[in-house]
Order: sequence, then structure tokens, then C-alpha cells
Amino acid sequence: MTEMTRRQKMERIAQALFEHGSVQKTAAALDMSEVTVWRWTHKPEFPEAYSEVRREALSRSGSRLLHGANAAAATMVKVMLDPSVPPSVRLHAAERVMQHAEKTYELEDVGLRLKRLEKVTDQK
Repeated sequence: MTEMTRRQKMERIAQALFEHGSVQKTAAALDMSEVTVWRWTHKPEFPEAYSEVRREALSRSGSRLLHGANAAAATMVKVMLDPSVPPSVRLHAAERVMQHAEKTYELEDVGLRLKRLEKVTDQK
């Protein structure tokens, strides 16, 4: 088996395992024996392949969430400012707005600090 074919097979098994959740279901979906799938999952390089599949799925999910972030923020602010909404709900919305604003600031600050450190490191 060529290295590319080996890599493709591993990626295919990792993807199927992620989608189906068990060796048994993965084997059935790929029309392989359970033993073959199990052996592939125990190869030293499999955890990295599986991790990459998970990372890609998380990235896609994160992109979808980012797409809705503006609407979510607008909804929180609208609820927070709406006098017809019960005070406890408005307070909770205000707390969440503050938490998200603080987290955003912290992340931006850490990003700036990291860029400065990288710049100093690159100059050495």
C-alpha cells in the first residue's frame, strides 16, 4: 500500500469513526471488518488523524456560530433594553452582555500581547 493510500484510508476511517461513534458502526458503514477498523485505530498515527477530523468539525461549527454572533448579540442587547421584559431576564441579559464584552476584550488583549512578543522574538 502506498503512503498516500495508507493516509487516505486512515483519514477515511477517522472520519467514519467520528460520524458513527463506534468501531462496529464504522466497520459496517465502510464495509470492513471490525478487526480491521480496530487495528487501524490502534496505529500510532491514528490519534493525530482522528484529532484532525475533530478539529475540522469544530472549525466548521465555530464558523456557523460566528455567522450568527451578530444576531445573537443584537438579541441580547434588545432583551436587555426592552422595558416590557421582566427585570430578572433583563438583568441576566445584561450580565451576559458584560461577560461577553469582557471576554472579547481579554482575547483581543492577549492577541495583541502575543503579536508584540512574536515581534520581539523575531527581531532577536
